[in-house]
Amino acid sequence: MATFNGETFLPEQLSSLAGQSHCPHELIVCDDSSTDGSRALVEAFAETAPFPVQILRNDRNVGYADSFLRAARAGTGEWVAFCDQDDVWLPTKLARCAEVIGQYPQLVLLSHSAFQVDAELNHLPWKHPDHKSFRVSAPLHGPRIKSIPGFSLVFKGELLLGLPLSRRPPDLAAHDAVVYQLANIYGYTAWLPDALVLYRRHKEAATAEGVGKAAHMSIRTRLKMRLTGDPQSFERMAVRVCDYAAFCDLIRRECSRYAVDPGFARRTDEAIDYFRALGEGFRQRQKMYGKGTGSLQRARILRRLISSGSYWRIGQGVGMGLGGLTKDVIRAVAPF
Repeated sequence: MATFNGETFLPEQLSSLAGQSHCPHELIVCDDSSTDGSRALVEAFAETAPFPVQILRNDRNVGYADSFLRAARAGTGEWVAFCDQDDVWLPTKLARCAEVIGQYPQLVLLSHSAFQVDAELNHLPWKHPDHKSFRVSAPLHGPRIKSIPGFSLVFKGELLLGLPLSRRPPDLAAHDAVVYQLANIYGYTAWLPDALVLYRRHKEAATAEGVGKAAHMSIRTRLKMRLTGDPQSFERMAVRVCDYAAFCDLIRRECSRYAVDPGFARRTDEAIDYFRALGEGFRQRQKMYGKGTGSLQRARILRRLISSGSYWRIGQGVGMGLGGLTKDVIRAVAPF
């Protein structure tokens, strides 16, 4: 848990941790130089908590991401669950996660759904995240998204061992972003439809309000977004995944585990090749959607992408998908 001036909602969250049907191994709290009563609340909780509580204090404010990562690295358990200071865990969160971990020993991460609620814990009309069904994704086959909300993640602590996290790229600055991408590279991820947290949205939240509202856009608006492309969006995606490749290359050069763990080394190399190839695919799509690109050139780009298999499989990872292919075919033959 990372805390910063969270005394308003912190007691409810601490109480929900104490009420877990599967008792936590420990609670590690990193306080990011709070100026309210957050630290005192945690200290008082530690005196009666049914599990050990360790409190870390930052001498200066470093932000919630580095605070979460510091706490995660200080843990002594095999698995780590990020815990936001203003949410409420439902009583069976840890029990359900432990059940899935026991059934699928190859997992390194799982993410569950959550109910969105307002400041008074009244339910809002959507979930976030909202995993529709249970599934397990193989390495480099998880969704190509920036991150999964940290409060929904339970992951193996060894993911963070010995890695140069202080030099992670800007797009992996958030604690949940870097953990998710590392898990997608080095192991299997489970996606649970079970809503196990009350995800509180309020004006003091560190992340933006309104998450999940996109799902309630009109069908016409969503269809237009899917069928019309923005060249700059493909450029941003290309830069993002190339940054991922550079970070993996940094791991290869500086992480001692690369030299002694053949499986770790192999997946690092596969990730570098995958992200570089994926970045090239996005750059080709950027050209396809550019205003100065003629129909013949668009058709040639599409043919190259299809013949290379970029929509189905790139190296050891998932390709750009049937949705990407459909969108690109429409762009090639009937541009908007």
